[in-house]
Amino acid sequence: MKRMIKDNSGALFGIDARVAMIIFAALSVGIGYYSLNKIQQAHSAAFIRELLDIQHATEELQADMGTFIKYSVEGGSNGIREFDALFNVNVVKPGLRKYWNGPYITNVNSRIHPQFGMFSFEYGTDDRSECISQKDTCYAWLTLTDVPEETWNALNDYIDEGGGSKAENNPERQGRVASDTVSDIRTLYFRTVSDD
Repeated sequence: MKRMIKDNSGALFGIDARVAMIIFAALSVGIGYYSLNKIQQAHSAAFIRELLDIQHATEELQADMGTFIKYSVEGGSNGIREFDALFNVNVVKPGLRKYWNGPYITNVNSRIHPQFGMFSFEYGTDDRSECISQKDTCYAWLTLTDVPEETWNALNDYIDEGGGSKAENNPERQGRVASDTVSDIRTLYFRTVSDD
């Protein structure tokens, strides 16, 4: 009789342990998903902060140079020199170097992003059309290749759509955040300073 009681209590313990393991496994999956979501949100927030810092640096550089960023680099504009001017005085026109108070971005010393491709600038109107006449307001669009769709969406949601309160009809072409395509990996366009 004692032997049977031990066997039954052992069987009950085995069932209790299995139920506990199932509960812990379910909790682990839920917590893991929640944690992964929080990590992704933190990465998106850090990326947004990075782009806003570059925008601010571009504004400071242009203010110090006293001219549109496109006209401040030696050898003519190619979009790459302008980005390099944020941390390298040697690409600035010699006559403007005395006004350079950089580096304007301290944690970046290359146009190669550690995760998302390469930075440069392109120039266009508010819808990225070519700046043709003097009447057009021309903007410096910060570009970054190879941005994942999820990261692009987080930036667009924060900058242009106010967290969903003002959805755009065509988010890839409207607002300060634009894209070359609707795809998993895309080139990001972020409107910064103008020639006004």
